[in-house]
Amino acid sequence: MNSKRVLLTGATGFIGRHCIPELLARGYEVHAVSSRPAGAIDGVQWHRADLHEGGETDALLEKVRATHLLHLAWYAVHGRYWQALENLDWVQASLRLLRAFVKHGGQRATFAGTCAEYDWTAGRCSEDTTPLRPQALYGVCKHALHLVLDEVSRQTGLGSAWGRVFFLYGPAEQPGRLVPSVICSLLRRQPVSCSTGEQMRDYLYVADVASAFVAVLDSALQGAVNIGSGTPFSVRQIVDRIVNKLGHSELVSFGRRESRQDEAALVLADVNRLATQARWSPRFSLDQGLDLTISWWREHLDVRG
Repeated sequence: MNSKRVLLTGATGFIGRHCIPELLARGYEVHAVSSRPAGAIDGVQWHRADLHEGGETDALLEKVRATHLLHLAWYAVHGRYWQALENLDWVQASLRLLRAFVKHGGQRATFAGTCAEYDWTAGRCSEDTTPLRPQALYGVCKHALHLVLDEVSRQTGLGSAWGRVFFLYGPAEQPGRLVPSVICSLLRRQPVSCSTGEQMRDYLYVADVASAFVAVLDSALQGAVNIGSGTPFSVRQIVDRIVNKLGHSELVSFGRRESRQDEAALVLADVNRLATQARWSPRFSLDQGLDLTISWWREHLDVRG
């Protein structure tokens, strides 16, 4: 039996599907859990389970006896997840998962957190110095779960890390989000209404987000670690790069959509811990990631829609 057996939750999700090849490349025996059917992948053992059912969670962990846990599953419906009460359900499900993992001999866990745990007025967010002041239920629930994970790790000796994801993009992203909404509109020759686009954000291609999570899981890093690029781009710069690749600049209007008055000017990840302790660096530049994302939408988008 492989000495590194990982249980991956959210395995069919936006980030999770990209984690599978990374885990296999690092020699893990991969057990992927999903609540819906998934296609066969060489080297991956799939498990159907509803993590909101405590009995199913415990039975799954007893069966797999995972040494490692990469927990990405969460409620993530665009436009709703910030304040959705489903966040409470995922706190409960995650606590049951953590308890079952420890009970059945788990050694190291990495959970997905969010940059929304931080006080965004800080601009550049560092794990050890930036205040944690989540402004939405999503961030509050993630932060609360992190506090529990830290304390359980202290009491039991569990190795654990908490990956705070910043902004991401890539193929198969929910189409209402920034990058796919601009790409899809331009491919369909539809108008794009933007804010002034001056806000600066830390965007990372989804395959790099996945490889960063796996690098953290495979390291000895403890506690919170930012998952980001460390390089800020304005929303306008990102939109302009998409326009340069697809054309039809006449369809894009900046300043047509009002910016929120409380919107942070800068949200940027300090990635020193990720680079030095997990020995990770991104493989894809912004241009490379956008090219891959555009290619995916060209193939999958019905331009008549």
